[in-house]
This record gives sequence, C-alpha cells and structure tokens, in this order.
Amino acid sequence: MNAASKHAVVIGASMGGLLAARALTEHFEQVTVLERDHFPQLGHNRKGVPQGQHAHGLLGRGRELMEQFFPDLTQDLVSQGALSGDTQEIVRWYAGGGRLASGQSGLRGLAVAARCSRATSASCWRRCPRCAWWKTATCSA
Repeated sequence: MNAASKHAVVIGASMGGLLAARALTEHFEQVTVLERDHFPQLGHNRKGVPQGQHAHGLLGRGRELMEQFFPDLTQDLVSQGALSGDTQEIVRWYAGGGRLASGQSGLRGLAVAARCSRATSASCWRRCPRCAWWKTATCSA
C-alpha cells in the first residue's frame, strides 16, 4: 500500500457519508469523517438536517446491505422504537393517486425517525476500529 492509500477523508456525516466512509475502511488504513454539525444526544435533531423530524423507511434490501457494514444496526434501531416488518405487506403504498396491491416480499424493513437512524449509524460507525471522527469541521475557500 502506498502512502496515498493509507488515509481517506469523507466530508459530511449524512447517511451517504457514513456508508461511504464505512466502505472505504476496506481499502484504507484510516478513514476520517469531517462534519460541521455537532451530533446531539440520541433522539434530538441535528442543526443541518431539516428533514430530521420526518418519519423514514429503510426498505428490506437496503437494511440487509447496511447490516453488513453495521452488524448491530437493526437491533439498535428496534430498541429505540423503530417498527420492523415486511414493508410490502404492512405499508399502504400509493402511486398515481391509487393504492398499490400489498403482498409479502420476505424482506424485513424498518420505519424509523430519521434522527434515530443517523445517530445509530454514527454510533455503529464510531465502533469501527480504523475510523476517526472530527466532531466539527468547517471548510472555507
């Protein structure tokens, strides 16, 4: 491994940023995430996340893939109140003004508050041994 591939930096601790950072741990010795917002205690909103109070769904296959990176993710989210089940079967889906047929997919999804899913992902990510976290960082031109 050359010196250029020892350290990766990810800007932003969104769900995409945390997943990208976790994926990079398999290719770099150390991964650092820079985030301008302070992560508040679990269950509170982050300043830079206006959609944080909305309900969010994590579909079955996405949950399975995230669980590969963060093995305790589903368990942690359910313990915080996330609802778990076959979203194809228990959620009412609408498109084009009409309700879609429900059925069983065999995939277990989650319904969760966005602030809990991000906080839990960040918590799982911080347990990664090759990861570093800068609580607040500001970039300027």
